[in-house]
Amino acid sequence: MTLSKSDVKALIAIFKGAFTRETIAKSLNVSVNRVSPLLEHLKELDFIEIEKKNRKIRVRSAKTQHSYLFKRMLILEPGTKYEEFLFGLNFRIFSYCLHSWKPLENIAEALNISEKTVLNRSKYLRNRLILTKEKKMLRFNKKSWPLLYDFLSAYRNYYKYFNNVLWKFEDKMVFEVTKEDIQGVLTGFSAYSNFNTPLNVIKHACYLPEKKLTKEEVFIHSLFQIRRETRLLELAVVFYYKNKPNRKKLIKLAYNYDCIDLFNDFFKVIKSKEQKIKTATLPTTTRQGIKDMMNDYGVKA
Repeated sequence: MTLSKSDVKALIAIFKGAFTRETIAKSLNVSVNRVSPLLEHLKELDFIEIEKKNRKIRVRSAKTQHSYLFKRMLILEPGTKYEEFLFGLNFRIFSYCLHSWKPLENIAEALNISEKTVLNRSKYLRNRLILTKEKKMLRFNKKSWPLLYDFLSAYRNYYKYFNNVLWKFEDKMVFEVTKEDIQGVLTGFSAYSNFNTPLNVIKHACYLPEKKLTKEEVFIHSLFQIRRETRLLELAVVFYYKNKPNRKKLIKLAYNYDCIDLFNDFFKVIKSKEQKIKTATLPTTTRQGIKDMMNDYGVKA
């Protein structure tokens, strides 16, 4: 999913009016033979559609949100030279930091690079106001780059086979489907029964690529599903006390999955002494409701 410099240059040329292999090749100053695999790659990424007639082809933008938003950036910010920075490791770093603050060590581990590389590359991106830094954490600067943020968000979460993606970065994703469409491994509330917390669900959370998930991963994935359902929040409290997941591992995963705010609010819930418990990101619950749910499962805090 990471864009290369050639990808970006080709997209710019196409969205500025180069619709044939010959005009694209001329714009990029490369051979027509070099253009063909490039166009196939952009088609696989659902940026473009290719219409073939005899030996001629005509290229047009795909009917996807990320394709539309890339073109929109070029129209509304025509002076920005995206080919100078919107590719490779730069692309991976600010895409990973798109939705929440990320510690430097977390970025390095997730992208399989050194912290020194993260720091060095982030200096350039901070100079362009694409990233902001606070202590030892980085985050995408949405205020300075709102159009780029919209494009990256749509592109990062795009998955052609399912619409309800809860979280995605590169080849890793958590998504919700009905029973008939289950892929990968079950996670979130659908996997609670694997950890002595059985319950029935209508929507199933899945994780790709397939692997054995820890209790910490299953718990973090379930936070995405709570939304406004108080019952699910109370069930998450039951799971937490019943399985006692490792707090340090949970914090690391919360940063990985862009849900540190949900995670912090969850701990506000379990630590609160109020009868009615409100947080910024989770549904309102009550101390009695949590107590009743824990009694149903025979769990003590």
